[in-house]
Amino acid sequence: MRSARPARGVFVLTAMLSLFYADSALAGDPAAKLADAEYLLTHEGRVMQARREIDAVIADCQPKNDTACLANAYRLYGILARYGGSKDNPTILNLHPDAPPHPSAEEFDISDGYFEQALTLYRQTQQLDLVANVSFMLAMNQMARGAPLKACPYLDQAGVALADARKQHPEKKITDVPGQASPEEGLAAAKKSAGCPAG
Repeated sequence: MRSARPARGVFVLTAMLSLFYADSALAGDPAAKLADAEYLLTHEGRVMQARREIDAVIADCQPKNDTACLANAYRLYGILARYGGSKDNPTILNLHPDAPPHPSAEEFDISDGYFEQALTLYRQTQQLDLVANVSFMLAMNQMARGAPLKACPYLDQAGVALADARKQHPEKKITDVPGQASPEEGLAAAKKSAGCPAG
């Protein structure tokens, strides 16, 4: 029985070293940390761990006044809020990460606040594709609240930003809306679903 102990110890040590090196690789790269946090949140349901990673990025980027980094962190905090991760008594673990979240009115308000902060910073840095993305997410919050017509101004805003982004960087690939052939199609489908006026 004793011979099994060193093997288990080696396994634990290897796992700890793997985590250490993974954390070290992420430590100097806010974008990688945020990507990791988004994966933890949306694929593994580890809401509190995702929050810790986002908080660490914000703490690192604020003293440097890194506007692009802060915009990305606030955008992800807006998503985190939908999962109950930004409250004073936050959700720690989401057992159904693949299911759509069901935010409370308070969580929607918190989410909107972070998205609006991100939107302001994306405009400052002229990241128009992300202006479109966050505008779309603000629209989705309104639709999920049961106020689809309030989504329409955000969808219009997203459409303008998307068109400007295409002109700004025609070579850049802009992420498609899932289930749609293009972001433009996704916006058109959302407007139709919300009952937005044509034009």
